Amino acid sequence: MLDYKKLPDHIKKVAKEYDPSSNRIDCLPSKFHYNGQKYYAISYYPTLQDLYIREDGSVPPYEEVNRATLIVHVYQTAGSTIVTTGAEWALSPSAKLYRRWEKVLTSLKNKLQATAPPEMMESINRCLDSAKRLREDQAIIFNSVEKGTDLLVEANDTEIVTEETQRQVRACVVEMVRAAVRKNDEQLKTERDRKEILAYLHTVFFKKPFSFWIISGS
Repeated sequence: MLDYKKLPDHIKKVAKEYDPSSNRIDCLPSKFHYNGQKYYAISYYPTLQDLYIREDGSVPPYEEVNRATLIVHVYQTAGSTIVTTGAEWALSPSAKLYRRWEKVLTSLKNKLQATAPPEMMESINRCLDSAKRLREDQAIIFNSVEKGTDLLVEANDTEIVTEETQRQVRACVVEMVRAAVRKNDEQLKTERDRKEILAYLHTVFFKKPFSFWIISGS
């Protein structure tokens, strides 16, 4: 993985001369391979300026790297999303809770199907179907984060990033976010059903209150 200290001396010289007043100079952990050319992507702080330097130390005109700059920016943003938000979502206890919720609902369905009103069984069935979808979407989030992380690690290890790398990492973020949105929608759609199940269990089936966090699936 590249860092500023590991850059070739002639690259560091060009980078420092470009903005000598910067408090900190950093670089993309990999060279960016674009249109047959490899660039070092340099960032300056606190000015937040960017500089692209060819391997021979020459600085290309802006027109040559205009699109490359946008691609790298998207790659960095997507990568940051994977390792921060994505990691948090992937490592949350949601998957375990959804499996437990699904198990509870299956047990309730078996115990109540002969005595509960049809409306209550419909609520249980809707929540059971929803629990399965929630578990599937949580698996999509985990797999997307895992794939995105593998792509970032590979780019750092090989010290090469391409436009295709950017596309793949961004696709992981899109898949992850879509699954998260679906999860939120699912929980909203079944909120009333969960409350009705809880009320029914409190008044009809159980003498002791059933733990709300199990029933709500939250």
